Amino acid sequence: DFVPNIIADKTTGVMAVNLLLAALYKREKTGQGAHVEVPMFETMVSFTFVEQMAGRAFSPALGEPGYERV
Repeated sequence: DFVPNIIADKTTGVMAVNLLLAALYKREKTGQGAHVEVPMFETMVSFTFVEQMAGRAFSPALGEPGYERV
């Protein structure tokens, strides 16, 4: 259980830095600020969604949900 928690924390941190840099870039270009929110659960869902949905991400589905290597 220790490793997944570290992965979630670090991945969410990287996403937060990317959003912060995008907000700073927007402020530099437009002069307007931005509200940045980085929820950990939603960040990790978006990070792992591709592997978990596999063939179900397409319409019509190309396969079963889940990722064989996980």
